[in-house]
Amino acid sequence: MIYSTEKHKQANHKQIFFEITENSIPDTDINWFREYLDSSMLEGSQFKEGQTIQLGSYLIKLETIDNKLTLLEPELKGNVFNFVPGVNNTLRILRNQKDVVESIKMDGLLPDFADMAQPIIVSGDYKNSHLFNITHEAPTETDSGWFFADKNNESDTKMISIFEFFTARPELIQFFAIPQGTSIFKVESGEIIPVKDGNQIETKDGSYLSELNKVITTNSSDVIKVEPGPKGFKKFLAKIFGKKDSA
Repeated sequence: MIYSTEKHKQANHKQIFFEITENSIPDTDINWFREYLDSSMLEGSQFKEGQTIQLGSYLIKLETIDNKLTLLEPELKGNVFNFVPGVNNTLRILRNQKDVVESIKMDGLLPDFADMAQPIIVSGDYKNSHLFNITHEAPTETDSGWFFADKNNESDTKMISIFEFFTARPELIQFFAIPQGTSIFKVESGEIIPVKDGNQIETKDGSYLSELNKVITTNSSDVIKVEPGPKGFKKFLAKIFGKKDSA
């Protein structure tokens, strides 16, 4: 379905269009995104063709398609940014990232989103490892503060872009808004455990992360091993929410 801004005329701005084709995106998130664009226009922001906008971990882009100023998002394929119409992944992942952080039983935690254009230091078989930790530390002159450690091989390290990591492990993007000083561990039981300053943190009952752990611990190898590409990621989400994948 095609959506558009509603207050562009008041802001003396071109109308912006965006497409959402996934039923899993809630109306509240769609309305929030439209209001974000509208309020930005009213506050004086000028969105132009070719401009990029950072929204959570995603970099979305404005292009003119059929004489309409349209939003595009990066396709998670290969190692080159290829923008395609729509904001399905952007809004879905933004919601999941916020839900992960809000699942952690600790006051004052706010999402701190990874930028897919930044580097990440990875170790071992980062494309397939099922025992790992994702850590977010304060950035330095030589790194972004994001790390992925394969627990079976933590010594063999290299630096890649976060975008490249996201294309390899789309099911893990949801963990890339944890605050600095926080880690996410995937342990032998299959459970996802948040850790801050070296101490395990509880998750809230009934929260997103709590429900995700119920699914993962029921059938760990089936859930955390996700087929590559958007279809594989949709199947992963379908297992979490109990929906049949129609793709």
